Amino acid sequence: MSIIELIQIDKKYNEGRDNEVHALRGIDLLIEKGDSLAIMGVSGSGKSTLLNILGCLDKPTSGCYKLNDHNVAHKNASELALIRNQTIGFVFQSFGLIESDTVYSNVKLPLLFSEKYKSKEVKNRVIDVIKQVGLEGSENKKVKDMSGGQQQRVAIARAIVNDPDIILADEPTSALDSTTATEIIDVLKDLQTKGKTIIVVTHDINVAKKMELDGLKVHFVPLTKKGQVNLVELEKVLCEKTRLISIMHVSNETGAINDLEEISKLKHRLCPRAVFHVDGVQGFMKVPISLRKTEVDLYSFSAHKIHGPKGVAGLYVKNKGALKELFQGGGQQYGVRSGTENVSGVMQFVKAVELTDENVNFEHVKMLKSRFVELICFECGIRCVDFGGSPYILNLIFSGVKGETMLHALNQAGVIVGLGSACSAKKAGNRILEEIGVFKDDIISSARVSFNAYQTLDEIEKAATIIIDVYRNIRERVS
Repeated sequence: MSIIELIQIDKKYNEGRDNEVHALRGIDLLIEKGDSLAIMGVSGSGKSTLLNILGCLDKPTSGCYKLNDHNVAHKNASELALIRNQTIGFVFQSFGLIESDTVYSNVKLPLLFSEKYKSKEVKNRVIDVIKQVGLEGSENKKVKDMSGGQQQRVAIARAIVNDPDIILADEPTSALDSTTATEIIDVLKDLQTKGKTIIVVTHDINVAKKMELDGLKVHFVPLTKKGQVNLVELEKVLCEKTRLISIMHVSNETGAINDLEEISKLKHRLCPRAVFHVDGVQGFMKVPISLRKTEVDLYSFSAHKIHGPKGVAGLYVKNKGALKELFQGGGQQYGVRSGTENVSGVMQFVKAVELTDENVNFEHVKMLKSRFVELICFECGIRCVDFGGSPYILNLIFSGVKGETMLHALNQAGVIVGLGSACSAKKAGNRILEEIGVFKDDIISSARVSFNAYQTLDEIEKAATIIIDVYRNIRERVS
């Protein structure tokens, strides 16, 4: 549920005069209840103006401002004052405290203008919020005798004492050292976990990142018995507050292919504002897909999976304007990924793409895998974990023999297989196989076989024969 919605908000000062200033132009913003948001920008960009409008301290020149689904853009001063008292708590850059007074008196101040708490409840409420911000026992301490970090905690306590839905903080860490600043942000994030909506104006990129990335709830959606993301379970966890969906297009363990179009439909219906990221490393130029028919925002892929150079990767971006730079530098790659580019590696990647015929390769590899499975399945004790997904991947279970034993023996015989995914080879067990119901003893006995478009039928038949012979030999020795 949205708590704040701005629609085409404009703010002009000295309107119609020679010195007219257009501080805000056509601002659209949607904030859900319980969100945390950092507003950044250079001096003079309108951050404080926007915060004042959000906090009902100022009114827009034009546009619609919905607060809890009510348009407050043109309320009068008395009405805005009541809204501020009941709905919004403020944390100011300079604290805004009465330094000669006590912590208790400063925190109590907003309750003098509120009817939310009865007089006999006020003292307990004030003490509770002072404790909540980590200042228990400081109720009678003079504010002027406190450190900057402690004073900011008092300011936060004052902001939340009336139990507002929204906390607005204007540069809450600018006058603090880095350690204290982190503590203050942690206090604000803790308030977010309690259901408060936190909006912070800051110049500090680290504060912005922490406000955006910390405190998020992550759901790990289970798989079906066929190794795909369980769409029924996915639908249960998606909602308006969902900000990111990230899945694999093709499982690097089993070859199971996730249905991007069906997941796109769920996203469109349940969380249209979410970013949809797909790990396409095993799917790029291997499994036919039209991303334009989906709601995929980001699709990552790697050169080495199509016989290009290692260390070169790519990212499909539906809307590059939505990306933010992680660090500043030379402004390469549309200004979002600064750093000297590996031009040679990129051009090799381009050539690998040009040489790849996705559809022809798919049919060729499908034929190779089918023949391999046909030969292997005749051998008693070897089983295939295959869901009819990507033809490039097959998981084998060697009953009675550890997968690691098979890996080393086959390596000496000239056949390369893998254990789990290459990026997690040192991790024990196999979470994917466990989740689809493969027994632990079978997981220990499993190995992964990969196919590619440059292999021939003769090579595949020879590899199958070697695998069978090696497996028989080991079984005879251990039985």
